[in-house]
Order: sequence, then structure tokens, then C-alpha cells
Amino acid sequence: MNIALLNQYNLQFLKTKDVLGNFEPGAMGGGIAEFLDDYTNSAKVQEGIQKVDVYLNGGLDPEGDNSLSTQVYTIRIDNSTADVYLAVGENTHQSLQTLPLQDLRNILVMWRDFLIQNGY
Repeated sequence: MNIALLNQYNLQFLKTKDVLGNFEPGAMGGGIAEFLDDYTNSAKVQEGIQKVDVYLNGGLDPEGDNSLSTQVYTIRIDNSTADVYLAVGENTHQSLQTLPLQDLRNILVMWRDFLIQNGY
């Protein structure tokens, strides 16, 4: 795990238990953490990594979808940056956080690995 990258974004991956004692993954630290809190299916995270790879290699999504989305958050990507947006309410056009696309990819890989290691 790239601790320096996590520290750069004040990002922490957490394991908590709900009232039934079930593991729930979570993240703290800015807009990207808010997105990750809702992006907890490791297979979906892998799909997101693959989409980011297309953009990092100078390509575009063949379906024209340049976003990763949850019910509440959206990350819009281009070939160099990623912007995290709240996808509901009045402020859907105001970015919560912008980060380099390579950093997003590295964070998603760490998040996927964290989810898998914890059985999620």
C-alpha cells in the first residue's frame, strides 16, 4: 500500500462493523473518500480501474461514458485528471476534489485490494 499517496490526500481506509456485526468498509479524507464509501464492490472497482487505464493510455470510453458513478457521487475523468462531484442535490456542477488520473488509478487499486483482503 502506498502510504505516501494516502497521506497526500489525508485518505484512510477503515473497517467498521454494523449493528449486526457485519464488516463494512469505509474511507475518510475528502471527496475521493466520500466516493469510495459508496464504491464497495471489488468487481465494480476493477471495472473502474480498467476504464481509467483506457484514459491513461490516451483513449476514450467506446460508449462515451467518462465517469465512474455511485448513487451519490460521480467521478468525471479525462486523460489527465479526475474530478469528484456530488451527484445529487443543487451542487452537482461543483467539484469536491480534483486529482491526477494516475493518483486515482493508484487509489482505486489500493481500495480494491483492501476490499478483497477484507472479504468484500
